[in-house]
Amino acid sequence: MDYAIAIRDWRFYISLKRVTKRTGVNSRLDDGNHFLMWDFDATPEGKVIESLAAVQERFQLSNIYLMGTGVTGYYHAYCFTRRSWADTLYILASTERLDEMYFRIGVIRGYFTLRISGKQGETMNGVCCLASGVPETVDPANIRDFCEYTAKFARAVTSK
Repeated sequence: MDYAIAIRDWRFYISLKRVTKRTGVNSRLDDGNHFLMWDFDATPEGKVIESLAAVQERFQLSNIYLMGTGVTGYYHAYCFTRRSWADTLYILASTERLDEMYFRIGVIRGYFTLRISGKQGETMNGVCCLASGVPETVDPANIRDFCEYTAKFARAVTSK
């Protein structure tokens, strides 16, 4: 529920929204480099895989792990290849169908964040691994940059 009161050139807003706690992982590594993460919204699975396969080949990336977020057409992907911030930006900017808001927010903050906890009863699930002969340069067990945040509670619409 939102309320707004206007007094001359001033507007005062009051908002009451239910929020939920989420856990996320950040792309920053201890040495200042980043590992790669992608967010795709409202994109068919085949198009997501096509986009990831193209950047994997172009930039010689290690395995890419595709996760379903629990909502049809919404995906996260992870690649445990260590890259500089400049390279990370270039690779993500080169990825077709990447969620633009995810990219913009990451650029502003200087790192990317993806939710790893469930959302509104939905659970994350493994979809596939885009295999590569390139070795991984980041051990997922050594990732230490996690965060907790709140988000507005809004039920996503799933298509069937």
